[in-house]
Amino acid sequence: MGKRLSPDDFEPHSYTTQFNLDDFKCQDKAFEKYLKKEAQVDHNTNIGRVFLMVEKKTKIVVGFVTLAMGHLPKKEGVDGKPSTRYATIPGLLLGQLAAHKEYKGMGTLLLDFVINHTLELSQKVGCRIIYVHSVKGKEWWYEKNGFTLVKDSERTFFMDLFLDEPEKY
Repeated sequence: MGKRLSPDDFEPHSYTTQFNLDDFKCQDKAFEKYLKKEAQVDHNTNIGRVFLMVEKKTKIVVGFVTLAMGHLPKKEGVDGKPSTRYATIPGLLLGQLAAHKEYKGMGTLLLDFVINHTLELSQKVGCRIIYVHSVKGKEWWYEKNGFTLVKDSERTFFMDLFLDEPEKY
């Protein structure tokens, strides 16, 4: 049985070696391997920024996300949307998102962090969407959380952050 989660019990940290990553266990061993063997290099070389979600009281790493800048060709949007006069739509690539298997609901808290982080970022640089290339079998989770399948793709999803302001793009 997973632990009951309150967002106030956790805080995000930019990747650091001050936390023990050895005890991080999730449903996908590839994500565990990435966090323990590759994340530091990606973070330090600015390929992607890795954020660790840490339980405040215990200092246990309970999840992580990797974010990078990117874009989607506008022709790949749903029915040609979002449409702009530009060939691509700027966005934040959600590279990895993984939650500790004992913290049910952590994925949603991590996604909330990503959305809030992206909204803050969009005030500084062009950033209209969040997009992700889903792991096979997890497509349902992104759809459940408000992402839309990119036209003619199997597992690429996006979330338009400004749907209520279509005249601005």
